[in-house]
Amino acid sequence: MPLEDAYCSNVVIKKADCTEVSFAKPPVDYDNLGYWSLTAYNMEDYLGTDSAALSAYKAESNDDGSFSIFVGNNQDCKSKANQIDMPEGGAALILRVYRPTSLEAAKEFETKLVADNNGK
Repeated sequence: MPLEDAYCSNVVIKKADCTEVSFAKPPVDYDNLGYWSLTAYNMEDYLGTDSAALSAYKAESNDDGSFSIFVGNNQDCKSKANQIDMPEGGAALILRVYRPTSLEAAKEFETKLVADNNGK
């Protein structure tokens, strides 16, 4: 798919008990079947767990419309809304934005996402 239809962002997080990844509501044309998904891959680019993804359809938004996703395997982390498992050795998170409102908006969103979350 061309970038105008499916834009991907990559965030790498270190192995941790529970890491919070936060982002504003992605710039998606929700009225035209747009959505987003977040998938955690292990450092070898494979799905390392059975609970490795969330999407706009299942994630609960914060009161301000943003999202907080919790990546980790300890009991406290697993009890949180929007939790996905941490693959062994750390996670390469791929956030896919399907039908972004514009390529420029998707690039701006990616810049902030990476700046706010890379290296956690």
